[in-house]
Amino acid sequence: MVLVARRLRFGLRFGLVMSVVAGCVTTGCVARAAVPDELTKQILEAQQPSSERGNAAKGESRTPGANDQNLRELLKKRAIGFEKIHQTEQAEADFTAALDVQPIDPTLYADRGYFYLRQKRFAQALADFTTGSRVDPNNPLFVFATGRVHAAQADFPGAIERYNDALRIDGAYAVALISRAEAYVHLGRLQDAKQDYDQTIALAFKRAGDRYFAYLGRGYINILLQDFDAAVRDLDQALDAQPGDLNALLYRGYAYELRGTSELALRDYERAFVESPGNPWVRTSLQRLRSN
Repeated sequence: MVLVARRLRFGLRFGLVMSVVAGCVTTGCVARAAVPDELTKQILEAQQPSSERGNAAKGESRTPGANDQNLRELLKKRAIGFEKIHQTEQAEADFTAALDVQPIDPTLYADRGYFYLRQKRFAQALADFTTGSRVDPNNPLFVFATGRVHAAQADFPGAIERYNDALRIDGAYAVALISRAEAYVHLGRLQDAKQDYDQTIALAFKRAGDRYFAYLGRGYINILLQDFDAAVRDLDQALDAQPGDLNALLYRGYAYELRGTSELALRDYERAFVESPGNPWVRTSLQRLRSN
């Protein structure tokens, strides 16, 4: 029971972290040709003096407008492209250049901060999120993101404090509720975690993925609380949101197994095997059930 619970905990933590850290680098090979050459060309053109673009003459200053917004977006997209092919220095340079475009878009502090977080450069990530919060104090995004820095360093009490700060700004900020529940799980505070999942589910789901993670998390909690019927109902909802999801299939299969409905457990484990035949957790689950 303890070993499987640990595996469940790892799977949940991995899934939740991957949902919150927006724009993380995808795995697998990406050809270097993926660097958006056309974007580079457009950036160079956007950086030309305004007189060369026919927007001004004789050194007159240019009024910030659509071209600045376009330049920021192009730099951000190119930064994401560079990060995907692991050219992190170029990615950082483009994120920084985007922040240099006036007037500043505060959300770029979140973009560069999450880039630093993905690189495990925690101090720099924290500095960007803190600056963003100072520039845009009514946006819960930044104080929430500082919580992600604490969570990445396994400082879950510190993460909870920051999530609380975000929820004081916006009590319906679902991602903070889901992430606080995750932190409570790490601290063994299962009832507090369940309450946060309950509160998230009571909200209208606005962010893509919130429904899945809320039901997945509550299903996991219900397994630990040995309410297997409730766990199955929640995991049905998670699979409705993301059909074929490996974690949800394994959690539901385990809930079926503990409930005593072995044929349903075996069905989910076999579906999980189709999704990930090389996964050791899937193989162990199948072997355990077939040996009984």
